Amino acid sequence: MNVRFKSRNLLPVILAALTAFMSGCGGGSSSSNENTPLLSTNANLTQISLSEDGMSPSFSSSSTEYTLDVYNDVESIMVTAVTSHTAATLSLNGNTLQSGVESSPVALDVGENNLSLNVVAEDGTTSKTYTISVNRSELLNDDATLAGLSLSTGSLSPQFDSSQFDYSASVAFSVNQIRVTPTASYGKASILVNGANIVSGEQSDEISLAEGENTITISVLASDNETELTYTIRVDKMEASEFAQQAYLKASNTGVMDFFGNHLAMEGGTLVVAATQENSNATGINGDGSNDSAQNSGAVYVFEMDQNNNWTQQAFIKASNTGGQDLFGSSIAISNGVIAVGAIGEGSNATGLNGDQANNSSYRAGAVYLFEKSDQGEWQQTAYLKSPVQGSDEFGVSVALDGELLAVAARNEDGSTVGVNGDMADNNASNSGAVFIYRKVEGVWTHTDYLKPSNTDLDDNFGWKMQLSNGILAVSTYNESSAASGINGDDTDNSADQAGAVYIFSMDAQNMWSQEAYIKPSNTDAADLFGFSLALSENRLAVGSWGEDSASTGLNGDQSDNSVEQAGAVYLFERDANGNWSQQAYLKASNTDESGHFGFSVALFGDLLAVGAYGESGGSTGPDGDQSDQSEIYSGAAYLFQRSADGIWQQRHYIKASNTGEYDHFGNSIVLSQNNLVIGAHAESSAATGINGNQGDDNATYAGAVYVFNLGSSDN
Repeated sequence: MNVRFKSRNLLPVILAALTAFMSGCGGGSSSSNENTPLLSTNANLTQISLSEDGMSPSFSSSSTEYTLDVYNDVESIMVTAVTSHTAATLSLNGNTLQSGVESSPVALDVGENNLSLNVVAEDGTTSKTYTISVNRSELLNDDATLAGLSLSTGSLSPQFDSSQFDYSASVAFSVNQIRVTPTASYGKASILVNGANIVSGEQSDEISLAEGENTITISVLASDNETELTYTIRVDKMEASEFAQQAYLKASNTGVMDFFGNHLAMEGGTLVVAATQENSNATGINGDGSNDSAQNSGAVYVFEMDQNNNWTQQAFIKASNTGGQDLFGSSIAISNGVIAVGAIGEGSNATGLNGDQANNSSYRAGAVYLFEKSDQGEWQQTAYLKSPVQGSDEFGVSVALDGELLAVAARNEDGSTVGVNGDMADNNASNSGAVFIYRKVEGVWTHTDYLKPSNTDLDDNFGWKMQLSNGILAVSTYNESSAASGINGDDTDNSADQAGAVYIFSMDAQNMWSQEAYIKPSNTDAADLFGFSLALSENRLAVGSWGEDSASTGLNGDQSDNSVEQAGAVYLFERDANGNWSQQAYLKASNTDESGHFGFSVALFGDLLAVGAYGESGGSTGPDGDQSDQSEIYSGAAYLFQRSADGIWQQRHYIKASNTGEYDHFGNSIVLSQNNLVIGAHAESSAATGINGNQGDDNATYAGAVYVFNLGSSDN
């Protein structure tokens, strides 16, 4: 008989048998015990820190016993411990403590106190205990010394030492207030600065300084309430009578009609001087300045001041594509060691960053060059910037630099839009002017924004002067013609030709720009040229208006008497915490005269304001001479004002060159730092070169010179 198996029905039986066999042989899936992960046995700490210093020995995860001695005034202590494994648990004296979180205060008895840090590993079995024996003394701390003492301005002499109790310091007369930061050697000592309580390690309130010697007393009382030490600082604030010329600077290649000093920029002890009509055909850094085959190509000179107030020329800078009539140095700025130089006559047809410099088919398009120091301390060109749009725009007529932000103006740009980031291709407002914003990202300067005023108009030349500070950009146009006065008036009434205006733009946290204010003077009038010069320092703005005609002198005089043509004026504005601007002062020269051009240049530094009047005709020399001697026509003068603690501006000095001469135009440019006032006289005619040369040799007509005046301390 034939037997046939139905294999289809037996297959499940066979598979089940095979599975049972393999399981019995140890094959197949792992057991549930083998799938269970091992729990950590790590019960170490990686850190122990206490609210009081001095734990001994220094922490090590392998050391479990520590000691700490504290004075009697330490009544409690906090502990912070960090477990090596995140799943370990931690307790302090039996109370749960979170890893990395400071404990609640643990009360200390006089004598020995034991702190026990118990760590239980993730496995719940392994544990480790760290102990800290804290010995609280019966004695109070008698340490009344300071561990540190510093000033907000100036340096202590001698250098601070806890055992030295008498110090001196010198500051410029520009410094009206100073703060002291004392740090106690023992943190629980109490400190008085001129009788006022202060927390150790924090700045005192502002201490007002008078001219001459000011005594600051720092009293330190130890925690035992008995031991007291007194530190004294005698701060010598320079007196006005000490104000003097420090240096007379000329180019290394002085030449006729170079106009050395027609623009200035300064940061700390670095001074940048432009000679827009210098003629050499050199390129790059420290080239041959003697070949005058590139007429009006322009040059920039960098000077450095050492700690002894000695000046040296550090660099002679030319463009990478020097060309005749380029006017390299039309504008200059320096910030964080970066120098920006405008050249409004440069004519390449490139656009954007580092384009082709060789094609000069775009007449007076303009360019901006960026320079930085190499690691070896040598200046080098790092960027060549052109406008994003082509045209005879005079890109670079002014530049403003603040850290990683750069603003470049093109006064002849033709856009007709208003506001921020309009259509750059709309060229229906000839010579209206524009400002281009660049940001340095990962070392590359990138165009980010295009700014136009709220009342764009033909021939306004928006962007004539600019200043940039902490996200605030001030832009002027002395050709603007509205008859409005004050802040945010009617900007559409063009009935006051060349009255001038200033526009304030601000940048928000998202780097978005918007116009914040439209600023006009309190006595707007045609041809006043308000905004021909401007200076911005924090929330303070100074605006020069050299065409203003009133006969008043000093502070806040009669603005309505227009009997002295082109005498000039300067207006001071302040910005409050809400971003609102208001006029604070109206300043005139102490010797107002026709065509004085007071306000042709302005500079601000803190509570100091410097004003140039290149048309002033005084014949005296040096500071504070006879203002009534008007024997040297257009010799020029400068005026230094200071703001008092109660907000009143007053003239401190009337300043003339050490070699006053007709048509020298002393005061055509001006800059301020904490320690120096620097004044340009771009038409001065001596043939001297370098530092402190012969001022009497007038054989280089309109060569130009720069004068440095000392304001006090040499600390930069």
